[in-house]
Amino acid sequence: MHAEAPVTDDTPLPAPSDAGAAYADALKRLRGKLVDGQGRDYKAFRATLTPAFGQVWRELVPVHGLMAAILAGLALAQPALPLVGQAALVPAGAVALGALVNYVVLFLHEGAHYGLHPDRATNDRLMYGLCGILIGADVAKYRASHFDHHRKLGTTEDTEHSYFEAPSPGFLLGSMTGIRAVQQALAQGYLLGAKPAPSGAAPASRPWPLLGGLAFHAALVGGLLLAGAWVAACAWVLAMGLVFPTLGSLRQILEHRDELADPATDYSQVPHGATSRIFRGGLFAAFFGGAGFDRHLLHHFEPAVSYTRLPELEAFLRDTELAPYLESRTTTYGRTLRALLGRR
Repeated sequence: MHAEAPVTDDTPLPAPSDAGAAYADALKRLRGKLVDGQGRDYKAFRATLTPAFGQVWRELVPVHGLMAAILAGLALAQPALPLVGQAALVPAGAVALGALVNYVVLFLHEGAHYGLHPDRATNDRLMYGLCGILIGADVAKYRASHFDHHRKLGTTEDTEHSYFEAPSPGFLLGSMTGIRAVQQALAQGYLLGAKPAPSGAAPASRPWPLLGGLAFHAALVGGLLLAGAWVAACAWVLAMGLVFPTLGSLRQILEHRDELADPATDYSQVPHGATSRIFRGGLFAAFFGGAGFDRHLLHHFEPAVSYTRLPELEAFLRDTELAPYLESRTTTYGRTLRALLGRR
């Protein structure tokens, strides 16, 4: 949100209430000095944080089964209900399916950091088949774009920038009318092959990921309609076109938008500054911020650490001099939303 002085190895930590790029830089420079209360060296501890692939599969695969079960349940319930009841099932099904899609797509992020499988080629195939196909994501382009997000967080060049916008009535209107879904599709040219990532390191465009995603959705919706399951078909379309884009954008706003951000400022022109948080909230936080997104600050501190090991990373860091800062950036999704709405 404002210019910061350069940080050196001898620069003291800013006050825990300070956020932004300077503090993030300070944290990174402290890596070589951190020692916890048990005398453990941070670098040696960090080397033990290898991905727990089994946990990823236990948390990801069953959700695909749950989505299939919801679609089947909507199809089976449809003939037993009057038309009014059938129509009421559509938004209910859309919310449930959209929330589950939002959860599943979060694992695209874990795959971008090679956390789905130890073999990288297999990792990328699974990443597309289980997550990327839902949004037509080109895995290689997503990875290049996401790595630019880590490098450019808080700048006007950030590739994941929903947090530039305040959670205003206009945001809600755009989400409810599908405008946000179209905006995201255009902005995600990195996924769809329309443009290279800002780093210039993006691979050549490939049409098949997008075509594969379109074919998947066409086959699913078409198959449901041919079976007479219009309730399930409509719920899926609304889930993908309205609910999922809204939840995804809102989540990113809560992760990265500064509580003091000016709603009238265009942060595509003025640097917003780097802000990240850790969220508490039990099952809701674990679901809405699945795949480690509820510990987003820690991921930006150590992008190469699998989300499956972030609880251990947090426990270590909370036993070091970084504890006051982590505590100052620990909140809940609801508290953050209320703070941002209060800035309108």
